[in-house]
Amino acid sequence: MKARDDGQVTVIDGLQLSQETIQPANQNSETSPLACIRNSKLDLQSLLVHITTRLSKSGCDNSPVTLIIDDVSVLISLGLSVNTVLDFIHYCQVWFCGKNGCVVLLVHDDKDTLDESNQQLHTLMLHRSTHSIECHPLPTGYSKDVHGQINIMRRELDDGRPNRNASRQFHYKITDKTMRLFAVGTSSAVL
Repeated sequence: MKARDDGQVTVIDGLQLSQETIQPANQNSETSPLACIRNSKLDLQSLLVHITTRLSKSGCDNSPVTLIIDDVSVLISLGLSVNTVLDFIHYCQVWFCGKNGCVVLLVHDDKDTLDESNQQLHTLMLHRSTHSIECHPLPTGYSKDVHGQINIMRRELDDGRPNRNASRQFHYKITDKTMRLFAVGTSSAVL
């Protein structure tokens, strides 16, 4: 990945961190960024410290940084409570937004499952976010030219309620390396 080689992207492998924490051969599991997996009295503050330390080493201290967490729902699956995950997200928002950055999270909305923790996390994150992007399959069923629809909602910063005027809906089609967005009803399959 060219961006990683150029120092534009710093990747922290959460799977590797969790494996180092869970393995009994690891002598320093209490100082691991994910030590809260083994000890429920700990929180994810050490993970934030690990992230900010890695960013400091890469020379990103004075520039805006975007933290992307590719599926925060995994923390729930590892046995952490919703409150612990929300506290971690709050720590991240305070730290990154304080440095003119932002936090981008993927949270699954699996309405078909009975996992109340993931549903609770999804609902709470919708209320705390300034923007939300939801991808859904087409309500009319399968189409070879349109794969689904994306709903983008922006929340007003003053009262946090959804701004209906800022809600947009697009259709999308995924190809090998790209994703095409187009206004609802403008696809050649629909015309």
